[in-house]
Amino acid sequence: MIEVFKNWCLERYKYQKEWKERTGGKIIGYFCTYTPEEIFYAFDILPIRILGSHDLSDITHPHIPDMFCSFCKDVLACVLRGDYDHLDGITDAQSCLHLRQSYMSSQIHKNFSFSHFVYMPNLVQSDRSVDFLFFYYELLIKSLEEFTSKKITDADLIRGICLLNDVRRNLKDILFLRKKEVPLVTGREFMYICCSKFFVHSIDWLQEISKFKKCLSEKNSDKKPKKIMLIGLEDDNIDLVEIIENYGAYVVLEDSCISLRYFWDEAEEDVKDPLKAIAKRYISRIPCPTKDWPKRTRIDFIVNFIEKFQIDGVIIVAQLKCQPHGADIPFIERAILNKGVPVFVLNYDVGIDVWEFEEEIKEFLEKL
Repeated sequence: MIEVFKNWCLERYKYQKEWKERTGGKIIGYFCTYTPEEIFYAFDILPIRILGSHDLSDITHPHIPDMFCSFCKDVLACVLRGDYDHLDGITDAQSCLHLRQSYMSSQIHKNFSFSHFVYMPNLVQSDRSVDFLFFYYELLIKSLEEFTSKKITDADLIRGICLLNDVRRNLKDILFLRKKEVPLVTGREFMYICCSKFFVHSIDWLQEISKFKKCLSEKNSDKKPKKIMLIGLEDDNIDLVEIIENYGAYVVLEDSCISLRYFWDEAEEDVKDPLKAIAKRYISRIPCPTKDWPKRTRIDFIVNFIEKFQIDGVIIVAQLKCQPHGADIPFIERAILNKGVPVFVLNYDVGIDVWEFEEEIKEFLEKL
């Protein structure tokens, strides 16, 4: 059953083009998971995440400085070479300056019908952050109303909230199946499940995840496998998970923007003001390092998950030239080591074949 999700990951553009031809609907690409998908679904627009191909190209050199991270270059390269030409528009919510540059270059050099930047407060711990974001969500709705010639209601927003909450609950269901002594779902399978959600319509994804859950059964093993947690940026490199699991360990947790930080928190459904509920959800979700200040609240989430899932070892995937995550790593590493859990910091770059690190990963796993 995992083949459906795998094919969606590998054939993402094919699915999107076929969906557009089949439904006549519009597709908007977004760069950061702080983008409120609920609002786009309220307009019956398919929001898909723009991710890279892990195949760096010189095409981005005139657009992004060398000091910027390779992730944002990888994403922009896919846009500039035409991989996303089938999109009707693009959007971004303020995350980091590097990714914002990818969005702005895409906006300038590709003639998308729709483009809108959502100002997202970096200081989410401020008492004014929800009202700030609510205001900019109202501007996004006005922009989408002009683009679609459609007015939406609170009922449409609640429909969007319920749809995304359903996705989040299903992902959490699968997550907890990985908590078992012998996880029912491998890290590789979960990676395909999570990543595919970014590329297809939530309704199609929910239909397949329901079938997948029904086919799961208990796994038996004479040996209790070591449980690994990954911490990092987007961390959608399935080869990394494959290397770890080839040596008998299981990846059972990921603190990244394709996993926990994406789906853990839900928006309130039974509310009078659904737009305010959406704003509250994105302000209070497990924060990205760009938003996690002045107090580093994310460390508590990570430590709590490590304890609940009885993690044996943590691999921190340190994306080179990513300043927000780079500043976070010493604090996170210290907190994990204080709990007696071994940590391996993998200095990673999107343009490097992750199999080059196989021996280092193997040595870390053997020490466990």
